[in-house]
Parts: sequence; structure tokens; C-alpha cells
Amino acid sequence: MFVQHMTPRSWMAGATNAPNYLVTQPYVALLYFKTFFWPTGLSADYDLKPFVAPADAHFWIGYVFAVFITEVAIVAAVFKKTCMIGFGLLWFLIALLPTSLFPLAEVMNDYRTFLFYMGLVIAISGAAAFLVARLDRQWSWRKIAATCLVALFLCANAYATFQRNKVWKTDETLWHDVVLKCPGNGRGLVAYGIALMDKGEFASAIDYFRRAQQLTPQNYVLFINLAIAENETEQSAAAEQHFKEALRLAPWSANSYIYYARYLLSHSRVDEARTLLHSAPDSSPKDVTTRELLKETEAMARDSALFGLPRGPIGQALNSPGPQAPEFYLALSAQFYREGRYVESISPAGARSIFDPATPKHGTTSAPLTISSAATRKRPLLASRRCSTSRTSNWRGSICNTRVKK
Repeated sequence: MFVQHMTPRSWMAGATNAPNYLVTQPYVALLYFKTFFWPTGLSADYDLKPFVAPADAHFWIGYVFAVFITEVAIVAAVFKKTCMIGFGLLWFLIALLPTSLFPLAEVMNDYRTFLFYMGLVIAISGAAAFLVARLDRQWSWRKIAATCLVALFLCANAYATFQRNKVWKTDETLWHDVVLKCPGNGRGLVAYGIALMDKGEFASAIDYFRRAQQLTPQNYVLFINLAIAENETEQSAAAEQHFKEALRLAPWSANSYIYYARYLLSHSRVDEARTLLHSAPDSSPKDVTTRELLKETEAMARDSALFGLPRGPIGQALNSPGPQAPEFYLALSAQFYREGRYVESISPAGARSIFDPATPKHGTTSAPLTISSAATRKRPLLASRRCSTSRTSNWRGSICNTRVKK
């Protein structure tokens, strides 16, 4: 009861089907064992899915491996000459149990291997000591050949490590590698799309988001990022539709409200943004982002009411018939500034001098005060390219780091 009370409502559990997770683990253990000796096909985020039933051939392959290595470990542990080998193999098997018996969001992940790989190192050391003892009684050329084989194996692994480090160099190279090796990984497609957004390649990012949409249609973080990319490519209608879809899928998440509100503010729809933020759930008491954004929205609404700015798109204000009061243009300039439209903010400020030639080019005393107040507040721009993701349970579900980071 205490744990449930302390767990945020926005937290998402990991594995949804414990039996399928369990029957998959013998095969996962085989993959871990293979990777220790031949580390090919490595991925930061695998797309291996839990086996639906024991009828899957991979289940039986994993089961045979589990039985075989268990028997080898027990037999090796019985004899004094091979007891170190048996000890290492038993370490490997026992260390696998915590992540094998307790269902997690990801069926397999390489970061789990560090503890049980220690057992394999012990087993290899024991096997090496056993072989060295036997080679002492063999011809010298066999010792040389064995030494050369070990040196070649270590050099090959060193080269592979160097190449793998290139993959981990940046977010883009890492997630591109995931997409190539695990094309069925929706989370990897989203993460790579976000990396492309960081580079400003929004059209390419949208392609990967749409591919991910086919695999994970219930991922609200995907829709948030897709909407951000669409808005950046002037697909406003599609962006709003996907913001609403994210809100439908995750009405309990503050991020669904925050990023949609920022979108509305970027289109000068202040009243709608304020109404939306007032309806946002307090799912994370320590998260002040919603409250700060609401304060900014209230300030924009006050400016609009004070200087007669329209509540609709700003373009309507510039096209409205007849001259406006000078203060109107100053407030309009300030609103452009808050939205990050700096070049456009210069034009309304210049219009102030036209309607009031006695005013200096930089405006009256009231102008700097209005702009200054805007400058001291956080600009309500569209979401940063990363919302805060979690990796699975947290998404790792990503919500926007919108990584909405495996």
C-alpha cells in the first residue's frame, strides 16, 4: 500500500505478460552466452519480443541450452581439476535469475550482463589454467600455436570494441545502428527521429515517426514528437490532430498538455492554451513546468486584454482595418518577441514611431517596460526537441527527452 501510494500515476509498468517473458529467458541466456564469446549483432535497444507460446522453436533451443549448461556446470564443479570452471558457470546461471524471474519491460538488454559475465570470466580463467597445465606436457609448437590463437582472439575483440565505440559516438549514430539492426523496434525509430529533429531534419524525422506509428500506435510520446515535427514543417492541421491524439492516449500525463499548450501559444491561441493548462492533471507534484507555463499564458492574456490584442491568430491584428493605438503595436511586438519571432517583432515596434513621431525610435518609457517584462519570463516556445523520456518504465517511454528514451 505504501509503495502504491508513493508511485506517481504517470508511471508505466514494464512487462505486461509475465508467462511469455519467463519462457523467453532461456533463449535470452543463450544470446548472452554467445555475445560473450562472439559479440556480433549488438544493439542499444533490441526488438526481441516475448515468445507467445512454447511452440516457438527458439524456446526449445533456449531450453536445450539451459539444460546443457546446467549439467556441465554441476559436473565440472564435482571434480577438483575443473571446479573453477563449474563455479564460474554456476555464477553465470545464478546471476541470471533476478532478471529472468522478475518480468521487466525489455526482454533482454546488454547492461544486465555485467554481473553474470563475471562468472564466465572465472570459468574461462579456470579452463585456461586447466589447458596450460596440460600443455606443459606437450610440444613447444603447440604452446606457441595456443598463445597465437589467444592473442589473435584478443586483438579481434579490441578491434570490435573500437568499431563499437564509433556507434556510440552520438545519439544519431547510436539510434541509426538500432534502426538498422532492429527495424521492428518502435522505440528505436522514435529515438532516431528525435536525433534527426535535433539536426533540423524534420521531414526525415516524420518518416521514421510514421514507421514507428505502425509498430507502437499507442505510444503517446510518439504522437507528441510527430506533432512537433509537423508543426515545424508547416503542417499545422496534422500537428494539432496528433497533439489531440496524444492527449487522448495519455490524459494523465502533464506532457500531453504542456506541449499542446505550447503549440497553441505559438499560434497565438492564448485562451485555448489557458483552458487546456487549467485542465491539466497534477500527476507530478514536483513538476513545476505546467505551473510556469500557465503563468506565462496568464501574462499573455493580460497583455492582450490591456492593449486590445486579438485572441485569435496575430495575423488578424496586422490586417485589421484602420490604424491602431501606438500601445497596440508595442504589445503586439512584445507578443512576437515572447514567441521567438524576433524579426517580426521589429515591424510593430517601428509602427509605433510612425503613429507617434514624437516618440524616439526605441519607443516611449512604456515600451521598454513591456518588452522587459516579456524578456524576464520564460518564452512559451514549442517543446524542446526532447521532452523527458524514460526508458521503458519511465519511457525510457520517453516522453520527450521527447525521447520519449528504450
